[in-house]
Parts: sequence; structure tokens; C-alpha cells
Amino acid sequence: MPKAKKTLKAAAPKPAEVTAAQAAARPITFDQFTESAMGAVLRAVTANRVQHAPIIIGVIWHPGLIGFGGYHPTSGFVSTVKPFFTDCYRQHMMFMFDLWDKNAVQQNWQAIHDAVASGQMPAAGCPGTFDKAGFLAAFQTWKDQGFPA
Repeated sequence: MPKAKKTLKAAAPKPAEVTAAQAAARPITFDQFTESAMGAVLRAVTANRVQHAPIIIGVIWHPGLIGFGGYHPTSGFVSTVKPFFTDCYRQHMMFMFDLWDKNAVQQNWQAIHDAVASGQMPAAGCPGTFDKAGFLAAFQTWKDQGFPA
């Protein structure tokens, strides 16, 4: 009976040990920050008898998101409002005023707002889709900021 050959298995490399200082220096992502992470911070503070030391927990808020009294980017007519008015929409409204004219749009702000909110505008037949909620939010912000160019 032949002897079975022994096969050698390569041992898995041991992970390098991480010191407490190295672990503390590693940033964690927002996805990793949970109540248990906060609990771990508080347990470490308690275990080390830290007194009156500030704990700073930062939250990064995307500047494009509006809310909670945060940063409100300027909503200019050219950069924010005018792109909603395609050439097709403009042509449909030329009998009343030019949608690409900031002053005309500002003077007719309420009528435009109400027509879009009620669904009377934009005119049917123009290609593409119209983001009604996005337009109304941008249009209101433009007004709230004093109708910047």
C-alpha cells in the first residue's frame, strides 16, 4: 500500500496588529458611524477617566442640499432658472414675453409659478421631460434670494 503524500497548506498570513493609537487615528466614514460607534467613544472616555475634554463629532453636509438653515447656494437666473426653459417652451411663450429674459420672467414670476404648480405649464408637445418639483423649488429660491442674475 503506497503512502499518502502529505500536502502542505500555506498558513494564512496573520493580520498585523493595530495599536490603539493607530485605530484612533483612522477616520471612519459616515456609513460606519453608528450609535455603537458613539457608544464606543463614550466607553473609551469613561474607561480612561477623561474629564472635561471636548469631543468633537463633525457632520459633513453637502452644500447642494438645502435645509436646516444650512448653506444656500445662489440660484441665479442664468445658471438655475433659465435651463428649465427650453427653446420649445420659449417659442410657446413668445406671444406674451420671452422666457429667456430675466426681467420679463421676474415681472411674471407669480403667473409662471402658479401655471406650473397647477399643471397648466409647460405647454404640451415639447420634447423631453420637465422636472416640476425641481423647477418650483429652484424658482422659489431664485425669488427668495432677490432674483439674482
